Amino acid sequence: MQNDVSYSAGDNNNSFYISIQMYQRPNNPRDKNRRTGIRVAGARTHGIFHADYSLGFTQTNTDVSGDEPFQQRPVYWNVLNTPAEVDLTNYKDVDNNKFANHNGYFNAYYPNPYCS
Repeated sequence: MQNDVSYSAGDNNNSFYISIQMYQRPNNPRDKNRRTGIRVAGARTHGIFHADYSLGFTQTNTDVSGDEPFQQRPVYWNVLNTPAEVDLTNYKDVDNNKFANHNGYFNAYYPNPYCS
């Protein structure tokens, strides 16, 4: 969802512009992705003197990593992204094998398929 509002006014010697944007994207009920921006600009001419100004501010709040290690992907996705030379049966014992749990698993990008 994105909402934009802008306003501009001016004459031969002056101009003014303001815009506000609010953006929110709820992909997943636990994800948060919100952005708010504002921009102000204008110009003033007085004789031979001319001045322009522009000011912008954007604030973004995101929290999309979550606590779910599979990132909403099925188990076969993690199996397919495991190198072919790795014997996954060596990582069955998640409780007793320090290389099978989340802290010691060799792959930093895809979790152990036996972890659920």
